[in-house]
Amino acid sequence: MAENYWTRYMRGRPVTRRRFLRGSALAGGGVAVAAIVGCGDDDDDVITPVPAATGTAVSTPAATPEATATAEPTAPPSGIKRGGAL
Repeated sequence: MAENYWTRYMRGRPVTRRRFLRGSALAGGGVAVAAIVGCGDDDDDVITPVPAATGTAVSTPAATPEATATAEPTAPPSGIKRGGAL
């Protein structure tokens, strides 16, 4: 058999169980990354045009109260005891 780089390399470094598992994990990770990248969303989304207004009136909802923030803390509910056990 002809002597080349790979035969010399593998003669000095046998494939151990740990090295085989590491290589398998790296190969599996590479396949998983390739699958995620390959199955990703393409950016060729078609934008559908919005139909023109037909002239019908749209009712607006009545004014709703907005939440307001106060600088003063509120009192805790009664029955809460500091340092109590659950």
